[in-house]
Amino acid sequence: MPDQPVRPGSLIKVFSLLLAAALVASAIYLIMKKTPVYKPAPEVDELKSKGTESENVPIGSVFKPYEYNPAERLPAVDGAGNYRWDHEKIVRFSYNLWPGWLPVIAANRGARATRDSVFYGKYGFQVEMVLMDDPIAALDAFADGEIHTLWGTVDMMVLLAPRLLKDSRSAPRIVQQINWSSGGHGIVVRRPIKSIVDLKNKTIVAPRDSPGEYYLMTLLLSAGMRPSDVKLEYTTTAFEAAAAFLMDRKIDACVSWAPDMYRIPRKVSGARILSSTKDTDRLIADVYAVRADFVRDHPDIAKGLVAGIFEGMELLKQNPELPAKWMADAFGMKPDEILALRSDVHPTDLAENVQFFLNSSHPANLEQAWKNASNIYRRMGRIRATISFDQVVDFRFLQQLQQEVTLDH
Repeated sequence: MPDQPVRPGSLIKVFSLLLAAALVASAIYLIMKKTPVYKPAPEVDELKSKGTESENVPIGSVFKPYEYNPAERLPAVDGAGNYRWDHEKIVRFSYNLWPGWLPVIAANRGARATRDSVFYGKYGFQVEMVLMDDPIAALDAFADGEIHTLWGTVDMMVLLAPRLLKDSRSAPRIVQQINWSSGGHGIVVRRPIKSIVDLKNKTIVAPRDSPGEYYLMTLLLSAGMRPSDVKLEYTTTAFEAAAAFLMDRKIDACVSWAPDMYRIPRKVSGARILSSTKDTDRLIADVYAVRADFVRDHPDIAKGLVAGIFEGMELLKQNPELPAKWMADAFGMKPDEILALRSDVHPTDLAENVQFFLNSSHPANLEQAWKNASNIYRRMGRIRATISFDQVVDFRFLQQLQQEVTLDH
């Protein structure tokens, strides 16, 4: 049969398919590679000279601010506020057993509401820190208006947002990043597991819908594995996951975070930490969200909360021992244990928050973190559709604080 001439239309189709395949492959690589390029990149000359600090700043970073007003994209809040509030003006701030909340403890001078805090002294309200290690309990309390803020990580907020957005009043407004996990989340394994690929067909216990599970899924996908390649057993909290690993020798690996992650190898012969977020680069971002109706009704308090926590970061640098004692009292731990956990988190100051929330060109900003988590959880079947990050992110207070710092200098 004589050779058939190649039609231009066929070439275009082939080229289009090849291009699409290349784009998909590139996207998967960026999302799943083991050490994502997650580094804060503030404009050092601009921000550091204004009294803020930052680390790991790429030379030649370009700051390209988002050019929209969050108020124009965030869902409008309908109806009267539906949250607990009275004349004492006490913000109920939820948090979990995690050393990253030390700056809030420092600013508040402990976990209890007090007029000796930075929040009351400078901004006229008090903060009661409510320890809620169970994320579902925290979610329910937030939805019911029993607490004003919801602790979590960006990947957790991807999962929680769909439920909370059903009521415009409880819609989450992510206003501040507290820290990056830099060793505090990890995977503990028994012998003879030596690598991520060795987890294939192994039984792993993990807190469901947690940053630990997100970390595990990222590592599995990075190693060319699928979630179905491992046998997952779920718990509600990291503490329960650690307890299950200790009690059942049939469980090969445990996903947990500090401090439980460090206690397991001391109690189980041959157990060790296979991998932690110290091995990755800016993967898990700890944030908190404020109820939308509360932000609408009390924007000054929301702003004061953000500003006060930044001041807590500075107080923590100056005198870490006292906040460590306050957190130890709240957690039932020793102050020295809390101090030892500080290296597991990297607090994010105003400069780094500006990059995370406001710099649209930063490779490790909130938008990219949101998309990465959405892609993984959609692939796992946890979410049906992706909610755009601008439906939950409110960076107005960071903008205002940045402008005030500029004016002060």
